[in-house]
Amino acid sequence: MSNNLNEIVKNAYNVKNEGLKHKRNDSLKSFNHANSNIKIGDEFYNIEVVTGINTKNQELFYNIVNINKKRSNSISYSANNAVTNKRNYFY
Repeated sequence: MSNNLNEIVKNAYNVKNEGLKHKRNDSLKSFNHANSNIKIGDEFYNIEVVTGINTKNQELFYNIVNINKKRSNSISYSANNAVTNKRNYFY
């Protein structure tokens, strides 16, 4: 999956920004939480992708959480996926 992180983040939808919940010792000032659909082998999953936003407003991959196997092998994509993603993402 690490070879596809850029694609996973760029195709994420329902992006919600969340401020810090505690003091940090790095340059991250907030986090984006978004959904993404992936296929691993013959199985389909919906995942939550977490990216950090630093003080230069760059988006950095942080984590993948809430991995949920889809019951069928049909994944519906949000209309947001059809729009070119212009977030300032670095991985």
